Amino acid sequence: MVKLCIATALLLLMVGCHSVDSGTSPSFSSSNFSVVALNESQIQVSWTPGADDLLPSSELKYRIWYGTTVDTTGAPNIVTDAGALSWTLTGLEAATTYEVLVTAYDFGQDSEIPESNATKSATTSAAGEGTFDGPLTFDLSQTPTGLITGSVQTNGTYIGVLANDRLDWYFVEGNEIKEFNDEDIDLETAIDQAALVKTRTGTTPDDLFLVTATGLRHYENSTNDGFENTPFTDFEGVPEPDSMGFIYTADGIMDLVYYLDAGGIVRFYDYDETATDQADRFTEKATYNLGAVNVQFRVGDFDGDAATDHDYGIVYLQLNELWYVQGDADFNFEAREEIATIDQFTQTVKVLVDGQVTNEDQTIDYNSSTMTATLEVFARGSTDSDLDIHIFFRDESNDLSQLYVYTGNTAGTFDDATVKNYDQITYNFVDFQDADGANGLDLVAPQDAANNVALHLDASGGIDKAEGYYGYGGDDLVTYAVFGQLDGSNRSDLVMTSGQTLSVLLWNE
Repeated sequence: MVKLCIATALLLLMVGCHSVDSGTSPSFSSSNFSVVALNESQIQVSWTPGADDLLPSSELKYRIWYGTTVDTTGAPNIVTDAGALSWTLTGLEAATTYEVLVTAYDFGQDSEIPESNATKSATTSAAGEGTFDGPLTFDLSQTPTGLITGSVQTNGTYIGVLANDRLDWYFVEGNEIKEFNDEDIDLETAIDQAALVKTRTGTTPDDLFLVTATGLRHYENSTNDGFENTPFTDFEGVPEPDSMGFIYTADGIMDLVYYLDAGGIVRFYDYDETATDQADRFTEKATYNLGAVNVQFRVGDFDGDAATDHDYGIVYLQLNELWYVQGDADFNFEAREEIATIDQFTQTVKVLVDGQVTNEDQTIDYNSSTMTATLEVFARGSTDSDLDIHIFFRDESNDLSQLYVYTGNTAGTFDDATVKNYDQITYNFVDFQDADGANGLDLVAPQDAANNVALHLDASGGIDKAEGYYGYGGDDLVTYAVFGQLDGSNRSDLVMTSGQTLSVLLWNE
């Protein structure tokens, strides 16, 4: 028995000492990366994927050196996670030129700096210049599970930080983020979705709607100084997570709240702000049996005549199938129609063949276990009232990020999709917001394996490709990001969380 154990140990030792083929150095040069100064304290570094003979590009890591001069004899300032395609340098000095060098490496080639690599430079702006000032930061006591912004009291916009069953509030005063403990909410069940919504005319704060496993809760803010302690909960069924939505009147006041319950039924509740009692303000107006659960859906006036009537329709995405249901002002719905089924995706990737980098078209079949999608509808510009459908598909296993846009027509029909490929940049979630107030649908997304939020501005009828984004950074990998008018201006400020740090970048007027 002893001899057998010794033999086994020797065999394991021999295997452990066996050399591993390290291959050749990854193909990556200064032409692969770019540097852009964002403001007085941040520089965005981004790059296209390297290519390697042993590892796919999604498994390559990157080393970053930076400073007023670069010395590669020492350790790099930053080593990214595998698959990162950007990093934002933070905490920099204003009006200072920084040199930056980026190299790719695999598990075998991680020491030599190829001669083809050269530094690139960028100069931070003077203090107070740039699109965003900051960041302002605040250390949180718990790891966030979501973010919202809105008006909690009449004196400005607040930040709501979700942490499982808690919702804590913060606000910006001067150059500080401060806690607002008066309205913290602590439940015994996890919060699946939260929204601050304007329900009354005039300069009044928002009401709060929460979706939990026990149902929908409405916290009224009718006295303008905070939420009522007892929420209204007399809604039918339990909403599916992230299924709640709202329809607004022309003056931006909520008219309807809708959601999908666990039985696949869409429920519409009319809201009457003039009713004396809170219990009388909600009336179930209509229901529609969608015949499906675990779907994303949006409700809107898709036939382009919202100025004269409200013929509400439903757009929903079930896995990779996109459907449309036309309705009328009384919520009588027609039979559903399939708009499209998205079965395959095509993107171009870089591969290393016989020491040469080449582009190769890659076809990816839809896979419900690895792909996620985000659905949104939006009318672009001030003159176009037709709602367009946007679907952002993401597949981390294949480095796929693509946006499908179905342009709406007056007749309630949709054109074939136009597709925007985000060049192997993958995101841990995406959100669509009008970030710059230009009536465009901007894309906001924390990048996988990076410390920043990618902001793609919708500049010309379509959300810009990867080379046009702005990547504002946090201290760690960014988890959530939203916009809100926090400092009293009319421009959107950027709020993000990274780890247990809350950061705010104020839009510089």
